[in-house]
Amino acid sequence: GVGKTHLAIGLAMRAIETGFSVSFYRLDELMHQLKKDAGLDPMRLKHRKYMGVNLVVIDEFGYQQLDREESNLFFRVVNYRYAKGSSTAITTNKGIASWPSVLADDEVLAGAILDRLLHRATVLNIQGRSYRLKELDTQLSEHPSTTTGGSLATAHDAELSSVTATHPAKDTGEETP
Repeated sequence: GVGKTHLAIGLAMRAIETGFSVSFYRLDELMHQLKKDAGLDPMRLKHRKYMGVNLVVIDEFGYQQLDREESNLFFRVVNYRYAKGSSTAITTNKGIASWPSVLADDEVLAGAILDRLLHRATVLNIQGRSYRLKELDTQLSEHPSTTTGGSLATAHDAELSSVTATHPAKDTGEETP
């Protein structure tokens, strides 16, 4: 609601315009693909889009809790991309301290993932009210006869969200997304 996905798509579009390969996944879509590919030989796995592109965008991290298998599969992607020096952007409504609860309540695994994601990363914290809720407030104020009075207040009024984009520095002088 605060523009995380919009911002990530804008970054992805800019990367494409400058010649980089990009893939976009909602986390549930990525998990589905990772489970299908779980038994693949590592040599074949590296040719999957989520491993091979210059930038992968993973949207909506944290809306669902991952089980142990899913958390390990997610680590495999993050670890491979980190070792390869590939960029990863993640949108989430969870603060860093909440990541263990999303990753099978495993603080060690969450720490390992965050270590790789945050090293040489730029984190954008976006604070504010959801644009969708602002639009709803505007609609309700324009048509007061449809309400019984009062104001719209939700748990999302002070939403804190972030977009994390890793962009490993390369000594090759080559530009990265």
